[in-house]
Amino acid sequence: MSKTGVDRLNHRPGRELLPEPLPERPTGAIVRPGVGERDQLFLLTLSDLEARCSAETHEYDVMGIALLLRKLLLDADCLVDQVNRERRLKIRYVINDRPMPTEPIPLMWSMQDGFDPETAFRSFPKEVKKADLLARPVLAVNEFPIAVKDVIRYVAHVKGAVHAGEPKNDQERALIHMATAMQIGGFDPGVRSLLAIARVVLKGLRPLRELIEADSDATSRT
Repeated sequence: MSKTGVDRLNHRPGRELLPEPLPERPTGAIVRPGVGERDQLFLLTLSDLEARCSAETHEYDVMGIALLLRKLLLDADCLVDQVNRERRLKIRYVINDRPMPTEPIPLMWSMQDGFDPETAFRSFPKEVKKADLLARPVLAVNEFPIAVKDVIRYVAHVKGAVHAGEPKNDQERALIHMATAMQIGGFDPGVRSLLAIARVVLKGLRPLRELIEADSDATSRT
């Protein structure tokens, strides 16, 4: 047994038939002729992220957010770093800095829409860097915190957004236990948490997106 007390949870994720994925290029996305390959990929990734945030038709659509967030923020040379390397914008994300309740301590806790200050019932906005965003707890099981990066990796590598695998750590086992015990709006709580996380990321990346679009417009006029 680990110190967290959750490695005894050996539930396996259920298997389900999933619908076809969303189109590779989301409706309304614009291919800009004056933009480089990486910049174009960045803009299309954000368009895809927006589409998945607003089309909660099936859990599968929302699961795809994990793949996009991993590409933008978690990969070794993530896409945001690539397109911002020469532009050097100071990117910040605004999260709701509300602590996990302690009196009483809940067996399970999930911020869900409360992670985004604009959709939170009680909002304590705080501007953070990428590392702090990814390390921020958004769920907990038996007081065991689960951070943004844990949710992204769980949905990407266990639930099947990238590939369907077995849980490899306490965070992933705790998320499976939570999904077995409860649902929120018919969704696995970890999967649904991606909606608020994605909104926070989209707003944080807006200045970089607008700069790249402006660069595209300037190039197309020359």
